[in-house]
Amino acid sequence: MKNIRITIEYDGTSFAGWQRQSGGIITIQGEIEVALGRILQEKISLAAAGRTDKGVHAREQTANFVTVSSMEPARIVHSLNCLLPDTIRISNPTEVPEDFHARHRPKRGVIVIFSLRSLQRFMAGLRVVHLESLILLLCRRLPVC
Repeated sequence: MKNIRITIEYDGTSFAGWQRQSGGIITIQGEIEVALGRILQEKISLAAAGRTDKGVHAREQTANFVTVSSMEPARIVHSLNCLLPDTIRISNPTEVPEDFHARHRPKRGVIVIFSLRSLQRFMAGLRVVHLESLILLLCRRLPVC
């Protein structure tokens, strides 16, 4: 068995968020798992460093999956990018130790880009104290502040 770490970038405009959902709801995780299943001919479950809501975009999201396939990781990613919509791109395939789990040990985590509507919903629920803390946190990480 191989444990493969990948990096995912997506435009979440037409998806119902990251997490797989039942009932034919189209999600990022669901689309990738279906494509991986077609390529590897086995049921695949992705673990991710984070999740996003409907309409939210991500860059450099770390995820991993386990497979019994002998296919090279680079070939898997090439095949994925051929099957997935242009709004989802996969890169940086790496075989990692069996105990690697994206949620617990991401290479980077996830860089989330909120749509204006999602950001407004998120910020509307914050109290002033939390909003000030969020601004300070962002300013420490972004060179533009």
